[in-house]
Amino acid sequence: MKIIEGLRQIKNKLAPNKVCFRKVMFGIRKGYYLPLNLGFQFRCFIGFYEIEISRFVKTYVKSGFCCYDVGASSGYYSMAFSKLAAPGRIYSFEADKKYCNLLENTVNRNKNTKSQISTLNYFVGNIINENSRLVTIDYLVYERKFRKPDFIKMDIEGAEYEAFLGARKVLKEFYPRIIVEVHSENLKNSCKILLEEIGYKVIVVNENNILPTRGAGYNGWLCCEKLT
Repeated sequence: MKIIEGLRQIKNKLAPNKVCFRKVMFGIRKGYYLPLNLGFQFRCFIGFYEIEISRFVKTYVKSGFCCYDVGASSGYYSMAFSKLAAPGRIYSFEADKKYCNLLENTVNRNKNTKSQISTLNYFVGNIINENSRLVTIDYLVYERKFRKPDFIKMDIEGAEYEAFLGARKVLKEFYPRIIVEVHSENLKNSCKILLEEIGYKVIVVNENNILPTRGAGYNGWLCCEKLT
């Protein structure tokens, strides 16, 4: 661990502490430009960020899929989905206006994508109030006539359970594949129970404890397919 910490300190000293668009070197985002601060996002730059779930992403997302990236931030996963699902449809939801603007810049910067990507400044949860940018996935599909999701990736900092409550009809009718990031044991257990009750097989994936991306506290993912 001392060696790893030493390498991390060297990297932090050498990497510039500023955000700019950089071309990803490896992995399923190779060739796409993302807004990165190499001091904090070097793994994104080399394509190794969240490698724990890479195989699930590549297995779950297929050509022609419609993908919902709920909590898209600046577009790291949206660009991956645009490649894997091509020619597909990507709805990228980001509640923070600042990050949504950055997300839109990412999409505009990568004109070579072969999927259609929409950037949407919405809070996805269990309440509908369009004036406040509050929507549910059920509302978007059945009322707004968004294309139904074949795959959902979700990372919305603790509001995932409420978002699934607002998507129960879609989940029960279409059973999209799901990858959801959870930041506490309680949230992991609550989401797992809910998805299993709907009819999903849920695989728990924990963060690599050798090279953790985040600090103290639980972090992991639920990778979900329809139970057969």
